[in-house]
Formats: sequence, C-alpha cells, structure tokens
Amino acid sequence: MKPLVASHPFGNPNVYNLAGGLFERGMLGSFHTSLFAPLGSHHRWHRGLEGAPVRTHPLPEIFRLAMTHCPIRRWNGRSPRFADWVAYRFDRTVARTLTGRDSSAYCYEDSAAATFSRARELGMRTIYDLPTGYYEAKSWQRAEAERDPSLIPFLPGLDELPAKLDRKRRELQLADVVVCASAFTRGTVRPYVPSSRPVIVVPYGVDLDCAPKLWSESDLLGPVEVFFAGQLGPQKGLHYLFEALSGMPRGAVRLSLAGSWAQGFREWIVSRYSVPFVELGQVPHNRISTICRRSHLLVFPSLFDGFGLVLLEAMAAGIPVIASDRCGAPDVIADGAEGLVVPAAEPLRLRTALEWAAENRGRLAEMGRGARRTAERFTWARYRERLIAAIAPYLN
Repeated sequence: MKPLVASHPFGNPNVYNLAGGLFERGMLGSFHTSLFAPLGSHHRWHRGLEGAPVRTHPLPEIFRLAMTHCPIRRWNGRSPRFADWVAYRFDRTVARTLTGRDSSAYCYEDSAAATFSRARELGMRTIYDLPTGYYEAKSWQRAEAERDPSLIPFLPGLDELPAKLDRKRRELQLADVVVCASAFTRGTVRPYVPSSRPVIVVPYGVDLDCAPKLWSESDLLGPVEVFFAGQLGPQKGLHYLFEALSGMPRGAVRLSLAGSWAQGFREWIVSRYSVPFVELGQVPHNRISTICRRSHLLVFPSLFDGFGLVLLEAMAAGIPVIASDRCGAPDVIADGAEGLVVPAAEPLRLRTALEWAAENRGRLAEMGRGARRTAERFTWARYRERLIAAIAPYLN
C-alpha cells in the first residue's frame, strides 16, 4: 500500500496520534506541520513521531506567535483570523509539495482546500478530518444572538469572512471520506455530504499515565467541587452553567474554571450572575488530571463541540462528567453510569443534574470508578487502531 501524506498547521494530540499511528505501521509518507519540537524542545512534539518524516513550514506561524503581543486586537496573533491566515498559507504550501507518490492526503478543516485540489489532480484520495461541527449547522449562534443580543460580540462565527466559508465548502466537496470524532459532528455534516461518501466516527483517546482519584469519606463533606476546563466563552455553554448555578443554594457547589476568557466575556458574566468561582487561568495540559482528582466532577455544557478531549481526561482521572448532548459525551458516557448527559442550552436541566450530584454524593465515587474503566477503553493506542482500520478500506 502506498503511504499517506498528513498535515495540520498547529498540531494537537489527535493529529499527532494519527501521524504516529501511520508511521508505526509504515504508512506515513510525510507529516506536514508548522512547528515540531522547535529548537530541540518538547513543545509541539510527540514521542510517536521520533524519526518520522516530519516536514515543517514555520514562517507564517512564527510571525503569528510574534504578534501575540500586539495591542491591536485585529492584528493580535491570538485572533481567530490570524490563525486562519496561517492555516490558509500552510495549506497552499503543502499543496505545492505533493508529487503523487503517496496514495492519499489526510487533512483537517480550514487547511485542506488547496491540498485536496492538488491531490485530486494527481489521482490521490482525500480524507477530511472535521474536528468540530460543520459550520453550516451552526444555527446555535443565531439562536443565542436572538435569545440575547448582548452575546453577539462573543459569537465570532456570525461574521466569518466569505472567503473562509467558501474554503470550507470547497474542502468538503473535494473530500472522498469524512472523519469525525463524535456522532454529534457526523450529524452536523451528513446532510451536506452525498450519501455515497462515507462519514466515519472514531472517538478520540486519552493517556492513562495518571492514577485515578482516590475517593474518601472527606469527599462527602463540604460543597461539591465542580471543574470546568475550556475556552471561557458562550460556545462552551458557560453562561448556561452560571444560570444553572444561580438557582442553587449558596455554598452547595464550588466552581473552578480553567481556560482563557473570550475578550469581555468575564465582565458579561459577573454583571449578570452572583455566582462565586475560582479562576485557575490557563492550566498546562499536564495539570488537568491533577485538578480533576481534586474535584468531584467535571461539567461540560457545550453548545457546539466536535468532541471535548477534557471529557476523557476527567474520566481517566476517575471523576464523573455532566455534559451536554452537543459534544462527544453521548459517545463515551452511558447516562447515569459514568456521568449525566443533559440537553444543551437548557439551564434548568443542567441545574437538576447538579442538584442530583449534590444530593447523591455517595454515588459520585461509584460513577468516577466507572468513568475510569470506560476511559481505559478509549486510549490513544486504541484511537490509532480504530482510525487506521476505519480509513484503510478507502485508500488506494
């Protein structure tokens, strides 16, 4: 079997595990990214790619990183449009490297259009990984804007550039196979893909390096320690979490937040809800499991999420999860066993779930142990096996 070309401008655990899985099976022609182990560091690095044919295209990303200190919001390197510019340039660069020696191109949303177009010219198959719900299905943003117009500044998807949306449509049109991490994501994209083209679901994985939480009698005392990790903005349903908590007795729950705030959203939250919370800031990835073990449960009320890696990270740490049905939770959680799945954008249902947790503290340890057992079935090694087995029938 001829090898594959895989590419992603920034790199993340699922990307590295795809490329590493191909490499360990002798199926990786080359893996393209912007930066990989720069200056010999372990930043943007993965042990499974040591010795692999990694090709870097760093200049646009280095420029973006240098601009993260720019005080002008439009030109700040952290802005979504700046990241999209990097992805656009990266995609065009990868397209120029294709020669047809490889069987297929495996690319990700927003950095696939040029690569897929060139791959098609060379007779290569195209595999499209959609890490979040398809943009055409993002009616949740319009619904949120209609429900509360003051949320509009925090909903950037309402004013995406037409050129970016055209690229998204082009990417999907050129894809021979679509890969999703959750049934929710598949549901958002399936109406826009011809029925003859496969849409595959392969849930992400998790490392099991950490020991699970050791539950004790002390966990029955004091407030329920609730942890949220992710971007602190409306897409993650954070405002619904605060609305749910605002109706609970003061002191029943202690909320800790890890992540970076969407600009201005913290002020929006505190002006509306008198819910106390602990701010942990941006937490290094390797500390998430430690915080989970100090908590009683993770809450993840997302309105539109392709999966949510923190779900499996919390489960691996041995704590249950309360999550919405618009993410990967229904794929990995049996409602009432490893956690609770609630309808998104329904704060009363979310409050009911949190009240149940507060009133049934003794059940949380049992659910946490079940969560760890489930996480053991979703390791990154299993992800690599499942993903490569799923795409193998469609390779040249």
